[in-house]
Amino acid sequence: MEDLGTLETLEIWLERPSELDVSAIRSVGTKFGEFLADLHLCTSGDRETLKERFANPDAKRLLRKHLIDDVPGMLKEFGIAQADEMHDILANEFREVDEDRTYHVLSVGDLVFGNVLVGDDGAKIGAIDWEFTVVAAPSQDIGQFGLVW
Repeated sequence: MEDLGTLETLEIWLERPSELDVSAIRSVGTKFGEFLADLHLCTSGDRETLKERFANPDAKRLLRKHLIDDVPGMLKEFGIAQADEMHDILANEFREVDEDRTYHVLSVGDLVFGNVLVGDDGAKIGAIDWEFTVVAAPSQDIGQFGLVW
């Protein structure tokens, strides 16, 4: 970690709008998108070996709990009448994507704003918290990145 120098989480870095211009934000977004693309593409070849090396059933269970199993309660809390039907659709999609490993790649597994570090000027970017790394659909990283816990 000390090799990275002084970095803030993306969440905190983005809270400095008076110090940031659009080009700095765009640059960080581009660099991070390229990092994800490189990670996913470089691991798309030998999926079987990756699947064995990064088997992480605890991560799958945790993701299922937070992204699927908790959904009906949240939807009902907001008065969504079709909460159970929506949950069934999500659960089915989650199962199908998990079972069809055709396009699975190495996934960070816990990609949220707080796990992305950025230097003051945006030149340095790093991802931390890799203990939930798993072979999964690339949409897992993208979906989690947009999720606010």
